[in-house]
Amino acid sequence: MKYRDLTLISWDEETYLVVTCDSSGGIGDKQRDSVPVSPRILGFHTAQVALLEMLSVGVSPLALCNTLSVEMHPSGEEILKGIHDALSLLENGDQVEVTGSTEENIAVSQTGLGITVMGKARKKDFLFPETSEGDQAVVIGMPLMGGCVLEAKPSELFGLKTLQKLQGKDYIHEVIPAGSQGIIQEIRLLEKRTGLVFLEAESNPVDLHASSGPATSALITLDRGAVEKLRKDAEMPVYVVGEFVRNERS
Repeated sequence: MKYRDLTLISWDEETYLVVTCDSSGGIGDKQRDSVPVSPRILGFHTAQVALLEMLSVGVSPLALCNTLSVEMHPSGEEILKGIHDALSLLENGDQVEVTGSTEENIAVSQTGLGITVMGKARKKDFLFPETSEGDQAVVIGMPLMGGCVLEAKPSELFGLKTLQKLQGKDYIHEVIPAGSQGIIQEIRLLEKRTGLVFLEAESNPVDLHASSGPATSALITLDRGAVEKLRKDAEMPVYVVGEFVRNERS
């Protein structure tokens, strides 16, 4: 089954195999790349996206597969360093199996990268996070893409360190990492999934349509009145963007 950007496969009567993924193209240090960035930074951010998706539902990764459309030396090695940089931020990062492949037959002039992360969850313990009527909607981090990600301050970027600080907080209902289609896409999918309606705050400071690139921001739904708790626990700026209410026509 599909849930948000995750795929859950019934492994047996007791277990789900949980799969997340992310990809990147035209970003790197090769001749035809559109966004110049070091391969190590590319590896970090691409791996972080897939890891964020998995950790956002409370599942720990077991394996990470990288498909590198570049040669191993030197680009692939640098990308792998970035992948391990991301894994090092996890409590069990050293236990995640890493495997993958590179392109050794064709001279590559543009960088391409795919990441797939796999984990397991016990069906009886797995709870699908769910937004409730009256929840406040906030954005943590700022929607950024391309070179703007490199120029941003660490306090402006949502990431694995922040997500792990928020895990297990009972006032938080959902943490949804945003992607290239922006916060608005996550809001629309949440509306469709829950039957709720998003009411945007009059003083919303965030461009909900802006791309969040490599998950530089996340949509969080939480108990009304718990925003200050979130600011304290996250230790970074939190922006109130609206609330979710019942659709009276449904």
